Amino acid sequence: MHDEPPIDLTQTYREIREEAHQQITSHFASLVEERRERLRPDREIEDLATGALQRQMQRDEHYAAEIGLLISASVDGLTDLGVDDHALPGLSREKFLALTGGCTVRDLQVEVGNIVAITTAKDTSVRIFTPPYDDEWTHTDGGRHQQVVVRARKQSGSLDTVFTIGHEGGSAYLGTGVAVLFMRESPGHPPGRGPAGLAQIRTDTPYGYRWLDKSYAGTAHQHGGFGVLVGSWSTGGGPGRVDQNYQYWKWNDGTNWYKTHSSPNWPNQDHDNALRFGDQSPYFWIEPGRMYVAWVWCFLEADASGADALSAGFAQAQIAATVNTIVVGQQ
Repeated sequence: MHDEPPIDLTQTYREIREEAHQQITSHFASLVEERRERLRPDREIEDLATGALQRQMQRDEHYAAEIGLLISASVDGLTDLGVDDHALPGLSREKFLALTGGCTVRDLQVEVGNIVAITTAKDTSVRIFTPPYDDEWTHTDGGRHQQVVVRARKQSGSLDTVFTIGHEGGSAYLGTGVAVLFMRESPGHPPGRGPAGLAQIRTDTPYGYRWLDKSYAGTAHQHGGFGVLVGSWSTGGGPGRVDQNYQYWKWNDGTNWYKTHSSPNWPNQDHDNALRFGDQSPYFWIEPGRMYVAWVWCFLEADASGADALSAGFAQAQIAATVNTIVVGQQ
């Protein structure tokens, strides 16, 4: 018999909420820094080439006069992106079955380089969460810009991230997310008890997105995407840990010289569904006696040179998502 009282996850979370927010903020900062370091050599070469071009162009009075007019018109035409309450598609029967019918590959039998047998396991427990969720998180860094919006609403599951880097130039880092709380669930055992196993976070998160990079002998770069971050804390107290840190980029772009890149339907939004199929987060190890916090989140990161008399680089982007459902499958 199990005569221990059930664990109050809401009360337990209140005690570690600040640490949970620090955890996702720290991992977002690490993601930004990792990308920055990976691209640093290319950026240094790009800056050298752009600087050389600008020095040459300064000697051409006709160019200086004409490019100044183009840059001025471009700055004036860089309007803010609208942020409205968005109504995105709900959960269809087919999507529901895909979310709740989880399975994982347990073993592969390979002969002469070919897979001849696959052993899979079905979820033995499925928890379905819908708004209101247990928490919300937003983060922004990089200074003041023409437009910056970060908004997460746990009551509805809506996530909004928007930026416009205009004539001021600089960098922008934006993240928003919602979270759910759960424990190990094993057939025949109360929540939080029983043997260890596997768990997966699945979600129905439709979203609209749009982005633009524009250069007049300046530079602009950005990327945007989604992620799942799972942290856990022992119900007996102690520091937390990260059990899963998964993210992917929906787009990754940059412009220099005299180029303009954008999302396919710019200035209108394109639409997709996050963290589905090939972009789905994998299973992770889950243990009894721990409280788990799973964040479904999105992010934008960008930099642009801004505008001066002879060059300009601008960047804009928006993600408007609705986390309709978060499913925790366990086996």
